[in-house]
Amino acid sequence: MSRLCGVGNGLRTKTNVNLGTSPDVCDIEMELEKVRVAKKYNADTVMDLSTGGDLKAIRKRILEEADMPLGTVPIYQAAVKATSDGRRISDLTVDEIFGVIEEQSREGVDFI
Repeated sequence: MSRLCGVGNGLRTKTNVNLGTSPDVCDIEMELEKVRVAKKYNADTVMDLSTGGDLKAIRKRILEEADMPLGTVPIYQAAVKATSDGRRISDLTVDEIFGVIEEQSREGVDFI
């Protein structure tokens, strides 16, 4: 379960930790260690910016490890799928992008 935190004007400054795999470095254990360090130092949120490897499996592991809100950039996953299908990112449809947003929301992502 995630810890809750408010984000916005009039609230204290938040610490966000960016992490994520890439096509060049896809080491889930290294990303999970980043989550553990974020927890150790009381980060408020974690942002998964993964673009390499099995994005759904990576996100699942990060969600299991993190006890703070997890954010993503859904268009990254949509872009990875489009390019792996041999298409251009500019060819993505609104339905594809919203499909990824819905998928990630169902998985437990807290913000995008």
